[in-house]
Amino acid sequence: MILILCLLIIHTLLIFFIAPLIDSSFTKLHKTETNNQLLAESVAQLLVVSVVWYILDIFIKNINKYFGVHEDKFMRMSVDIVSGIILIGMQHNLIEKLNYISFIHPYKFMKSH
Repeated sequence: MILILCLLIIHTLLIFFIAPLIDSSFTKLHKTETNNQLLAESVAQLLVVSVVWYILDIFIKNINKYFGVHEDKFMRMSVDIVSGIILIGMQHNLIEKLNYISFIHPYKFMKSH
């Protein structure tokens, strides 16, 4: 039980270390950018977050396998939810851009007449 707790703490600290690195590698919201630029940056950041999350998941599974920790369904789901909340929640630049695109300056695919 203590081993599982230690591995979960390591996993959480790893995400707390990596998430700001991802966020800082993308620019902050510049309201002068076009809709396409904002959307492209947002999609790119989401893709990077998804790939990093996938790699971290494989890494954590290998660490658990190495230490002989058997993951049950509840533990796997808990780790996934916490990882997702931390990883996405720490993407401040992405959240700002998505809020701007969604609420303040809606992205229009077609102009209405």
